[in-house]
Amino acid sequence: MGLSEFRYVDIVLVEPQGAHNMGSCARVLKNTGFENLVLLNPAEFRNDDAYSMACRAKDVLLKARICGNIEEALEGVRLVAGTTRRKGKFREPLLTMDEALPTIYDRSRNNRVAILFGREDRGLENPVLSRCDMLFEIPSAEDYPSLNLSHAVMVVCHNLFMMSGRKAEHKIVACDKEDVERMYEHLERTLRLLGYGDPDRKGEFLLESVMRNFRKLFGRTSLMKKEVSMMRGILTRIERRHQPEE
Repeated sequence: MGLSEFRYVDIVLVEPQGAHNMGSCARVLKNTGFENLVLLNPAEFRNDDAYSMACRAKDVLLKARICGNIEEALEGVRLVAGTTRRKGKFREPLLTMDEALPTIYDRSRNNRVAILFGREDRGLENPVLSRCDMLFEIPSAEDYPSLNLSHAVMVVCHNLFMMSGRKAEHKIVACDKEDVERMYEHLERTLRLLGYGDPDRKGEFLLESVMRNFRKLFGRTSLMKKEVSMMRGILTRIERRHQPEE
């Protein structure tokens, strides 16, 4: 198998702090047939600590794409999957790795996919979590669930590597993220028209919760362009029915 098998998969390290971890992650990518390493606001990694851990994958490390913000890191991506070990209202619904990886693998056949890993001490934080179409948990022992960054990357990449070579179940071409974001904006406007997000604390909290769940619901399915157009058509009809008469 060549590196091109996962040419549409970006492994994104969000604010990685350890040069040794970045070097180890580069080695993991090369071990499992990946080649696209993205570093979002990384600590300095062009040093002996990183190079020694990368070993013969130094080329993967040195050609990593360096980004200054999440928008730049996700440019051109159509499915964003985040990894997390923590639970909470911003991390629901949380999928198992077995539930998430088949979808990620199948979508990556025809669409650019990003898999996000958080910084070593805090993981992924809420502003980045909000950009994820799906979140999944890497299984580990309850007594000590926290994984080293490079170990987490290895578990995910190796499991995807083991799926390679089989025929994709669905050749779905996902809609551009920009169009999907416009659909979410349209959905939020329509929900406000229906009374969600009324100007009080509970109303705004309810709207945020509903939107968060819609994002995870649609994110798991990787909406196609015709599905986004259909949704916006429905929303437009709802808007027309509920617009106040002049």
